[in-house]
Amino acid sequence: MEEAKGFGRKRLIVPALIVIAGLLLIPFPTQLSPDFTVRFVDDLGNPIRGMVVQRTCTHYTYNSLGSVCPDDWDNPKRTDDDGNVSFTANYVWYGAASRAVRTVVSYALLIAHGSVGRSITLFPRAPAGIKSSGWVDIDPDNPQKEVVLQREIVSDER
Repeated sequence: MEEAKGFGRKRLIVPALIVIAGLLLIPFPTQLSPDFTVRFVDDLGNPIRGMVVQRTCTHYTYNSLGSVCPDDWDNPKRTDDDGNVSFTANYVWYGAASRAVRTVVSYALLIAHGSVGRSITLFPRAPAGIKSSGWVDIDPDNPQKEVVLQREIVSDER
């Protein structure tokens, strides 16, 4: 009778290990970038039409070595007639084991890079007459609705 109880416990170990392995290895999503629209205007409030805007986004905790939105870099968007440009949500998919290892590596590299968490950056290619801002950081939890770029002052001196 005692031997039968031990055999039953051993039979449960294999399914339990399979369930644990699945929970550790099966990827699940974390939102990196939400759906958002941002409007680009000049310092007088006029929309900047037809401006090329590229997005990069990464999750430094899980992927400290590169962008996880590479399609956005290869396929830049343009602002519409109202100065708006829209981006769709992006997700990273990692299992719990991968997330644990990536987090440890990320914190080990914190001295060299200095970042953890999500990051979204827009790179507007300012048209003639608009000063280039270089880049615009977007808050992944609450993306700003409008970005104001300064006009270039044209001097009349000759």
